[in-house]
Amino acid sequence: MSGLASLTAMGFPLSAAKVALEASNDNIEQAVQFLLTNNAFEEKHTTPSALPPTSKSRPAPTVVNLSDGIVDDNEDEDDNDDDDDDDDDDLSRALKLSLKSEKIDNGKRQKQAARDFPVQNQSRSASNNNAAAAALSRLDGGGGEKKKLSPTARLKKDHPHVKVPKAMEKKPIDEQIKRCSGRLATHPAAVDTLIRTLSALSGDPTNQRYRKIDMKNPAFERALSGAPGAVDLLVAVGFERRGNLLILAGNVDMARIWMGKSSLEVVRGSEEYLKRKGEIVFERTVADIVEGRGGTNVEREDEERTKHLKSCPVEPGYGQVCVVKLSLGGKIVQRRFASDDVLVDVLHWCGGFGTVIFEKLVEGVWFLFDKNESPMKAIDVTTETKGWTLQRMGLWPSGNLVLMPNK
Repeated sequence: MSGLASLTAMGFPLSAAKVALEASNDNIEQAVQFLLTNNAFEEKHTTPSALPPTSKSRPAPTVVNLSDGIVDDNEDEDDNDDDDDDDDDDLSRALKLSLKSEKIDNGKRQKQAARDFPVQNQSRSASNNNAAAAALSRLDGGGGEKKKLSPTARLKKDHPHVKVPKAMEKKPIDEQIKRCSGRLATHPAAVDTLIRTLSALSGDPTNQRYRKIDMKNPAFERALSGAPGAVDLLVAVGFERRGNLLILAGNVDMARIWMGKSSLEVVRGSEEYLKRKGEIVFERTVADIVEGRGGTNVEREDEERTKHLKSCPVEPGYGQVCVVKLSLGGKIVQRRFASDDVLVDVLHWCGGFGTVIFEKLVEGVWFLFDKNESPMKAIDVTTETKGWTLQRMGLWPSGNLVLMPNK
């Protein structure tokens, strides 16, 4: 569709559309802005009919209000086509003057005309109102009047229904304490340490030993430094950050201390806490076995471990082999196996780290879990599966095993 057809389809008079396109060098956007500014709709919609079908009849009278000249074509209704051409020349000059004035007022007059158009012409068609809205949008999109919004203000404007959550320190105290306590569920050592700290503080609130915590202390770093929410919880109950220290100044708010302790007690009974606590206890047990701290006869234990290792096949060289990793009590070890080696070979390898480990696996008390499976799958150790190859077990070309108790 041509520019002239587009403007007339919007409802602008044919003669005015021609002049606007000529003045704007066939730029439809500028032509729409000029026509809106100079009220090209007004005369068309105040006359009883649209443009007459004959070319010799005059179009509906159009008045262009500009400070640099007034053109009024109501003086002689019987003028011929030459008079029409003169009027078109006057309108063209007026629109060109408007083009110059736009550079002076930075488009303010066009913006105001586009803003007023939908309000002043509510009886107009939807396409005409949409044209004015589009012109206003383009005008507001540029120019020197555009305001820079902050990221928060921009988010509120573009997404009015999105609510940004409050920062932790801006939430109510009880909500801060509950939230921080919940984040510590998988850190049993931090929960236990904080309960002891708050219990001691509530029992003797004036004791300066309990009112100052050094975050560089090895005990703090071991139990609390890696626990998310630990420091925030202490701040919520009344401690203040001062460099590497947490200081409880002034009077102790016993209500906050009680809320913190009670919230941690609830976490201590949660499933997440109990599960992680059991895993930590098991890891320590296995670590003691591997390190020979189980109280067994050291010489006999060494003999039994040696027998298990001799029962393993010779470790192959690099190439077409299977690499098996094993997590034992927080320690990771690995060994190479041939793809046709069997599951019992892996069991004897585990027995080389402790005879108790081999016995527990065979009895079904402990299990090897394949971490390459999601969720992790326990490897069933039976008389039949002991002879399965590692390739059949899904442990080729690599296996990632972890020793865990039977769930």
